[in-house]
Parts: sequence; structure tokens; C-alpha cells
Amino acid sequence: MNCLLLPKNSPLILASDNPKLEHVKNVLKLKDGDEIFAGTVGSPLQICKLKHLPDGGAELFPLRPAPAAPTIHITLAVSYARPQIARRILFEAACFGVENLIFYPATKGEADYAKSSLYSSGEWQKRMIEGAEQACASSIPKFWQCESLKDAVDMAVDVSPAGSLRAAPDLYEATSCYADFFNARNAPQHCILIFGSERGFADSDRRLLREKSFELVSLGARVLRTDTAIMAALAIFSALKPCKKTK
Repeated sequence: MNCLLLPKNSPLILASDNPKLEHVKNVLKLKDGDEIFAGTVGSPLQICKLKHLPDGGAELFPLRPAPAAPTIHITLAVSYARPQIARRILFEAACFGVENLIFYPATKGEADYAKSSLYSSGEWQKRMIEGAEQACASSIPKFWQCESLKDAVDMAVDVSPAGSLRAAPDLYEATSCYADFFNARNAPQHCILIFGSERGFADSDRRLLREKSFELVSLGARVLRTDTAIMAALAIFSALKPCKKTK
């Protein structure tokens, strides 16, 4: 945890039973008057002074604005994965500063993955907040769940700027290298990335993606786990072009 991020519009107060307060006390070992980066989801971070309260809780008093963390211009759509993998995807998408994140059931995926309590309990948001805290950021990706790859593509296009590049990593039928795809296109302002299931895309998925002007690109010759492939793709994109500062 490199900052302390609380729910949107909540007061900067930690109840005595809040696990974040235990981390502040026992891991960070902060005392009265110590400073910490803190804020609420979607609002600018502040450098705050910590004040322990008589009831065992703590309050955070903003002192001055903290530097804004950068985001990357990515709309990411990915098939539902095993819950432990999905948790990592949610965390890393927020950590990298992805703007939009869409989950969908892939043709070759496991239907039961979408039924995980990860989504019904709201844990998905907790994982993204943890990713933002790792990055010392206050923004988390906008999150959607779709009913099919087609719906995910339509949603991704709808929430992304006009003219966004469109790429889908595919080990078997890629027509270009992922990095070369961007280097040949003059520093794109935004990119839509579509990832398939653990078993890859079905032929019908590839037809749909090509019809929607997605280029199948290669991340290398090895078969990567879904979360590993996503992290590699986000890291490469982050290094290719300047990031923007959040407002």
C-alpha cells in the first residue's frame, strides 16, 4: 500500500476495525502527526496528517495536494478467467492505470467463471482499489460485464474515443508483432485491447474481430497465462508513448 484509498465520497476516517488502519499502525508504523498519501476513489490524492482517535480509529487531515498518478489510454476487454487469475487482472489493470475494463464470457472459456462471488459480492472493486493503492493513485478503471465477445467489442468501441487502435493478442494467427503494430502507427492516443480465454480465440471470435477492424498481434512465441500476457501488453504500451496526467 503506497497510499490509502477510501470509498468514493466517504469521510477521511478509519474505524477501529478497518483493516487499513491495522496496516497503517502495524506495517507502516505511523503515529500521530505523521503524513500519508490518502484520498477517496475518483478524487485527487492529498498528503494528509494522521490523527489517532480515542475510540481506536483515526482521522486524516489534508495538508496539500499529492502528485497525480498517470493513466494509460487503454480500454481492456478480457474473457472471464479463473477467479485467482481474474483478481490479478483487476489489480494490475488498476495499477497500470487502464481507463476501461470489460469482462465477457469467451466462446472457449468456462461459463462458471462468470458466476464467481468475485463479481456478485463486489470484491472486484476491492481488488481494483488495492491496485490503485499500489500505484499511489486514486483512479480505478470503469468496469463493465458483458454477455458475449460481440457485446464486449461494441461496449469497448462505445466507451473509447473515435479512431482508437484495435488489437487482439493471438498466439496462433497473429499478422504482426505487438510492438511493431504501435511503432508503425504514430503514437496512438488510445487503444482497445481484446484478450481471449485461457484456450485462446475460437475461429468465430477471430472472424468477428477482423470484421470489427481488430488486428491480431503477437506477444511472442510462448504460451502465456492470461494475466501475464495482459501485464506484458500493458507494460509495452506504457513504454511506447507518453502517459497523461490525471486531473
